[in-house]
Amino acid sequence: AREAVQSAEARLHIAIEGIAEGFALCRTDGIITLRNRRLRQMIEKAGGIFDNNRSLHDVLLSCAEDPSEIHNLLDNWFTQILKPITFSCRNGQYYLVRLQITPDNYLLVTVGDVTEQQRAQDAERRLEEERRQAQKLEAIGTLAGGIAHEINTPIQYIGDNVRFVAGLLPELIAIALDISGKEKDDGL
Repeated sequence: AREAVQSAEARLHIAIEGIAEGFALCRTDGIITLRNRRLRQMIEKAGGIFDNNRSLHDVLLSCAEDPSEIHNLLDNWFTQILKPITFSCRNGQYYLVRLQITPDNYLLVTVGDVTEQQRAQDAERRLEEERRQAQKLEAIGTLAGGIAHEINTPIQYIGDNVRFVAGLLPELIAIALDISGKEKDDGL
């Protein structure tokens, strides 16, 4: 029986260490009772401190850029089940934390590195914002073109008429002088 228990514990240890994400099993008060090496590596990579005697709250706070994200998650963990959160770390990493309750009322925590996905989403959001800006500028250009057309049409009409009159003005003056000369000659 002892060998069977030891064998089961060894398989469990191998399975936990084989998980690609950070993994912890905590009591409902947040004290970590079991964890894998990956969790420690992730926390330390993100600039945090991992002490074996620390609570999950302290461990995540040690690397979080915005402590309120961690407080919200862990202070209200019972409402956060099945609602993963992404938090940013001080070194620019992004971690996704998932919480689950085990049948024996422990808190199962997985922490995944989603930095690349988050950066891709940020880049996509920036591109979308740039596209919206370009559309706004295009609309302003179209509006400005319409206004310019509305202004240019009457100005061109007036200009064409002024040029027409200016072209005829020498003839009109000559005719007017001719008429006024004849009138003087006629004694008027």
